[in-house]
Amino acid sequence: MKTLEHNPLPYASVAELLDGLGLLGYADIFAENDIELDILPELTDRDLKELGIRSLGHRRRLLREIGAAFGTGPAVPDGDAPPTPDEAENAPWKRQVTVLFADLSNFTKLTEGMAGEDALAMVREFYGVVDPIVEQFGGKVENHMGDCTLAVFGLHSTTGHDSLRAVRAAERISAAFRGRTSATGAPLGVHVGVASGHVVILGSQVGSLSDGSYTLTGASLNLASRLADAADDGEVLISDDIYRTLADHVDVTVRDGLRLRGIEGPVRAWLLARTTDPAVPRIFVGRSAELQSLRRALDRTKQDSRGKVVCVAGEAGMGKSSLCRWFLSDGAAGGVPVHEALVLDYGAGHKSHAVRELARSFLGRPDRETMQDAIETWLEAGKAEPEVRLGLYHLAGAALPAPLVKLDDALGTAGRDAAMRAALGMLAARHADRGPVIVFLEDLHWADARVRDAVRDLAQVARTRPLLLLLTTRFQQSRIDEQLRAKLGREGVETLELSALDQSEAETLAQSLADRVSADLVATCLDRAQGHPLFLRQLMAHLSAGPSDAVPNSIEGLVQSRLDQIPAVDRQALRAASVLGQRFSVDAVRWLLGDDGYAMDGLVAADLVQPMGKEYLFAHALIRDSAYRLLVRERRQALHAAAAVWFKDTDPDLHAVHLDRAGDPGAAAAYLEACRAMFAANRPDMARKLALAGRRLKPARPIRAALELELGRLALDAGDANASLGAFGEALRLAGSAGDVVTAMIGQVQAMRVIDRIDQALAVLDDAQAIAEAEGIDAALAQIHYLRGSLYFPRGNIDGCRAEHARAVAFARSCGSAEFEAQARSGLGDAAYAAGRMRTAHAEFTRCLELARRHELGRIEAANLFMLGTVRIYLNETEAALADALNSAEIAVQTRAQRPEIVSRLTAGWVLISMGRLAEAHREITRGLEISGALGARRFDLFLQESLARVLFLQGDRAAAGALIAETVDGALDQARTFIGPWVLGTAARLSRDPDKRRSWLDQGETILAEGCVGHNAFRFRHAAIEVALQDRDPQALHRQADALAAYTRGEPVPWSDFHIARARVLARVFETGGADGETAQELGRLAGIARSARFEGLAADLAARAGN
Repeated sequence: MKTLEHNPLPYASVAELLDGLGLLGYADIFAENDIELDILPELTDRDLKELGIRSLGHRRRLLREIGAAFGTGPAVPDGDAPPTPDEAENAPWKRQVTVLFADLSNFTKLTEGMAGEDALAMVREFYGVVDPIVEQFGGKVENHMGDCTLAVFGLHSTTGHDSLRAVRAAERISAAFRGRTSATGAPLGVHVGVASGHVVILGSQVGSLSDGSYTLTGASLNLASRLADAADDGEVLISDDIYRTLADHVDVTVRDGLRLRGIEGPVRAWLLARTTDPAVPRIFVGRSAELQSLRRALDRTKQDSRGKVVCVAGEAGMGKSSLCRWFLSDGAAGGVPVHEALVLDYGAGHKSHAVRELARSFLGRPDRETMQDAIETWLEAGKAEPEVRLGLYHLAGAALPAPLVKLDDALGTAGRDAAMRAALGMLAARHADRGPVIVFLEDLHWADARVRDAVRDLAQVARTRPLLLLLTTRFQQSRIDEQLRAKLGREGVETLELSALDQSEAETLAQSLADRVSADLVATCLDRAQGHPLFLRQLMAHLSAGPSDAVPNSIEGLVQSRLDQIPAVDRQALRAASVLGQRFSVDAVRWLLGDDGYAMDGLVAADLVQPMGKEYLFAHALIRDSAYRLLVRERRQALHAAAAVWFKDTDPDLHAVHLDRAGDPGAAAAYLEACRAMFAANRPDMARKLALAGRRLKPARPIRAALELELGRLALDAGDANASLGAFGEALRLAGSAGDVVTAMIGQVQAMRVIDRIDQALAVLDDAQAIAEAEGIDAALAQIHYLRGSLYFPRGNIDGCRAEHARAVAFARSCGSAEFEAQARSGLGDAAYAAGRMRTAHAEFTRCLELARRHELGRIEAANLFMLGTVRIYLNETEAALADALNSAEIAVQTRAQRPEIVSRLTAGWVLISMGRLAEAHREITRGLEISGALGARRFDLFLQESLARVLFLQGDRAAAGALIAETVDGALDQARTFIGPWVLGTAARLSRDPDKRRSWLDQGETILAEGCVGHNAFRFRHAAIEVALQDRDPQALHRQADALAAYTRGEPVPWSDFHIARARVLARVFETGGADGETAQELGRLAGIARSARFEGLAADLAARAGN
């Protein structure tokens, strides 16, 4: 090791070194951390970051100077430091090549008994024929192995048609030996194999291959050799991959099911008969016709004030974007505004989602400082609901104003997506209302569900407004045009499928690209490009760097050819950028290269990348894909590892993805953290993808257990209780700590609660509580007691319910969790409700909601708002109760909270029935039944069926009502006796005309009430029994039921019960006296006023009529 004494420094102190670099401002940091000169050689990039030196350039400059000053070379590398370009240049590298293997036929037999000199002469003659042919067709003989020749096409320089040249060389070699004899008179024959693929080169780099000091490895070498072995004398066998590439250039016969030594499984090969001239493309369509179609579509949009969808489709590089750009230039010149966005497949671009890019275009592409003003300007231009307002802020990527934060928390992913869709539709519609507008979405084949939904929404706008929706796609997986046509009709969607350019269009394109390029070279490019626009563009760009006869037969070969022509640092930069994705930042590339001064100018000039705002974009996605595939695995993994470090502090999901692609054992843990971050950011769909990616890696037990916990929570959030149970069960099996065991058990109980597996859930809670108490886990105990109280509620165990929730409050406060306290408060509200203490319930739910709003616990607010509405029914706050129920239902839809939506619609149905709004009540109840049935929550089915039976009865369908309530009675007595039994029995008695059945059902209801059950039964059963007594004109029964309800509510009377008690008693007097005297009429009038105020419309009318009589 070098020491200070042996290597005198040009600096007397750290401060002097920093001053020499213009970085004296960091001197205090070094001094505060006791870093002297002797420590400097040991510093790493990570150390400098920990010191607070955030500038990558400053860190790199310091490390270089320290290495030079101490004579140690670069400072000590660490896991954060990627390999430098020079290191990468000396590493193994990869190329796409075509391999030709030619073997003399029957050589062993021919040389039996032959003098060694004659055998050598025969081999030299073989080489003398084969080698010139290989060189004539642009290949290079890499090795002579006795009677065999190995030639490679595309290793030293890429022609672009390497496979075709190799096959033609093989054809020529075979022909050269047909009927040939050697100087000794022996017949000479040959059999040839040709295969393509990657080879890895060891020991050299481009520009240094001429010395021959390198080694080739790759499956294509072995395959070509084995195909030659399988070929008979005079035959040429080509690989299946080459056949698919050259199908239009060869006449062949299939050789299927070959068994080749060293290659697993049967192999398909093709016996070459002859090569042919390039075939005319199957579809040869010019661009002028398509351009005219686009213009006609725009003209119709202007004239008819109705838009259209035009889908431009074709394979990669066929000129879809160029056609649209030409057209859009025409549209812009005519004053038609254009709003566009590009759909990206992977990388940094996912942060600028195409839908958001389109929204920003609609907003005028304001900068960060003016974004909020731009949004508010649009919102002020017309009425916008809060959800649309929220969606617009999300689309723009702007910070949410304070009034929208709570709504955002409550909405959840599905609601937020719906809000953004509505906002995008609003923007598009308002633009189109001003006049014709063009919306251009490029590369729709990469689209995710959100973008496809946006396309459908925009297409709907185009149906009624002058909006021309222009799309480009490859039609790789699904036909978006057919999907749209099914919705909009054939007239509303036009598809333009592009094929190769015709000669005149290709010539026009070539001339526009020619810059000091000879006419002969332009003509050569035109001939070789065969009308493929991207191939032609890339060929012409390649010629601009100097003369070349390279001809692409695939984008990978073309990119390889282009890389051969650019400086090494640019070549490495392009390959490094390919790891980052289709769009990337120059800072990230600099980090991967270890060169803070690298500039993208060379790659931009070479037309390989193009600037896009502050970032860069590959000129074509396949350029990126090809550059990525040309990376050797070790180099690719090293770059991914470095990229993971780059994204570590800024983008947890990309950090995890890069660790995964680097083969890092920490990838699964990174996926776990990224999953949690996405869930916290209300992006559950992305969170689930990340958790599944982590699980796919089969990580160690603790990480796998944690991933299963997250998947359980995500499934529960999505309403899939069965999937949630499965995930939590697996988490429990894998759990290694008491905390993880209890967490998994709590998750199981939450899922069981959704599907009413109450007994099983209670048993699991008992086990979980024992562990949590033993370990002193207060947070878990808060949840356990809350859940047990919630499970006691439907069983009618009121005292147990109240006691459990009180314990939950205590444990929540002990662990300082506002969330758990709010949950427990809601449980206390449930307990009070179950005990028939509706005022107390109202107070507890109000406290719960206040706590949720104070701490922005949107999910808890959404889950309890309907209960506030329910208890308001009993306070005769009918309008407020309906508003709460409908608002709660809407929030539940947006947050995909199915249980709250069911009960919200049930509550709305109750209120609407009391208000006489039966059609609306029917709609709400039916929707609740649909959700409950899908969820498998039988308890809610019974509640909803009872309400629907009442609606049917009041609508006059007594038969349907009777059949439904009879079915509901059976279900309630069997499955929910103490939860809803008396309520259902009272309704059944009320709807029946059979006196015996009425009496029986009422008796059963009285029995269950005496046993103890949930409090709403007392209210609803007594109300139903009062109605039965009124039907029977039985004053004694009226007094008895009024007294029973009064006794039940004596501890905490509420306006609803007070009203029904007074009504029963005054109507009993009417029956007893045969009419209404002055005092009775006055009481009837008073009650009619209360009924009107409470919106009991039917009761109000009846009481008013009786008072009048």
